[in-house]
Amino acid sequence: MRVALREQFQIPPAGAPGGHAQCRGGTRGPRYRGFIAGAQGRGAGRQGQVRPRCAASCIVSHWREQRDRGGLFWLSALSWCARVFGRRFLRVLCVPIAGFFLLTAAQPRRASREYLRRVLPYSPTLGNVFRHFYTFALVSADRLLLLAGKSQALDLRMSGEACVRELAARGEGCLLLVSHVGSFDAMRLPAVEDESIPVRILLDRAHNPHAMAVIEKLNPRLAAGVIDAGMDATRLVLQVREALDRGEMVGIMGDRAAAGEALFHTDFLASPAGFPRAPWLMALVLRAPVVLCWAVYSGANRYNVTFRRVYDGHPVRRRERQAVVQACIRSYAAEMETVLRGNPYNWFNFYDFWLHESPGDN
Repeated sequence: MRVALREQFQIPPAGAPGGHAQCRGGTRGPRYRGFIAGAQGRGAGRQGQVRPRCAASCIVSHWREQRDRGGLFWLSALSWCARVFGRRFLRVLCVPIAGFFLLTAAQPRRASREYLRRVLPYSPTLGNVFRHFYTFALVSADRLLLLAGKSQALDLRMSGEACVRELAARGEGCLLLVSHVGSFDAMRLPAVEDESIPVRILLDRAHNPHAMAVIEKLNPRLAAGVIDAGMDATRLVLQVREALDRGEMVGIMGDRAAAGEALFHTDFLASPAGFPRAPWLMALVLRAPVVLCWAVYSGANRYNVTFRRVYDGHPVRRRERQAVVQACIRSYAAEMETVLRGNPYNWFNFYDFWLHESPGDN
């Protein structure tokens, strides 16, 4: 596994200049001060460098503006329709929902067109933007079915889930690195089917309280296991470590940064884009295995769900962590780009993802 990690992320072997080395001692306790300082470090802000806090905060403010457009009433109504009428009715209902957002959501519409311009081999039309919104609406509706335990309505085609089951069988926790590509609820299916696989979700409760209320109603067990990403950084790392020590799997987003969090910029769909360093740095500090997860909607009621372990938790020296994190992010961004070029309407970051200048930078 270590060899595979080095080959995939171009990490030099142990003993080589800049390579990994075994850490002394058997404890896995993190040095929290080093983690927090690394996650919020400052840098120059060009491609391949760490972005200052102000840029991350500017990006976060853009996607936070998109929260809770529908309100609790409409989310509750949609979840009721999902339970009572089933998916066929939801497919029809998603048409006016997508049309409504196409007409009223100017900033997401611009963000969709900008993204589609990058990923499609032709200039996107308004019809492409509508299809993008419709796919998002349909995947969101399917999330309600999954939360309500109605996965039988969907054709979920799993690949690589054995690595998750193997970790669970050994009582070993891991970080499930997910994203706003496709449906991260579909990735929870192995845990839903096998209750011996405990899964926790890292989620900012304050960002979307209405959606959180629906989750609490449809799936109290999942809601009870949410780790609030909005808490103090030290407490957050402690809670994640405790979950890992209990053999639990913690789902964490790899494509969005919290306010004040450092970004690493790398090429993504033809331009530099910022990705948070914290998930990868957390994995290295806690020595937690990392499993990449993708669950892309492929038409009708089908989702292709893949799991792939990319880090096995072996020790990395503190002075080598930055290089390893950067290599991991480059590989992650390249893999995400490959996934999206094959499934272009599965991108659900409706804000300027390539925003890399702000008044603070200037």
